[in-house]
Amino acid sequence: EGGIRTPQIIRWPNMISPNTQTNFITTFADFLPSVAELGGVQLLPRDIDGISIVPILLNNSFVQDVHNYIYFEFCTNHEWGNAVRYKQWKLVRFSVDKPYQLFDLDNDIGEKYDLSLQYPKLVKQLVKFAKKAHTNSIPFPIQNCVESILH
Repeated sequence: EGGIRTPQIIRWPNMISPNTQTNFITTFADFLPSVAELGGVQLLPRDIDGISIVPILLNNSFVQDVHNYIYFEFCTNHEWGNAVRYKQWKLVRFSVDKPYQLFDLDNDIGEKYDLSLQYPKLVKQLVKFAKKAHTNSIPFPIQNCVESILH
């Protein structure tokens, strides 16, 4: 899941209580806006993907922005793939030649049961999110991700 389910450990003495845990979903894209806020940077580009997680770090979850959805791309088995996380749902495809699959991660964390045929309207909406979030990239081409400079 592009690091979404990877634990993140943050130590900040006198600011974050030891052994604090949260289920808040964050991605590496949130690092820049968070560090910028902590550093007092006022103007970041509006089109960056991340959000500051400083409120959640400081136990102010009631003012924490949340992602509407999280989009990520990957190269696996010599194929470009992409995915969208939205609430408990994950839409994923492992190749541009394969259909999207839909999983309910609250009830199927192992992603064994494709629900795309049962929820076609949800699939359509999540595909729209994916198309909106994708940016064509010369360094990471869809057609040949294995030879991309990022692989």
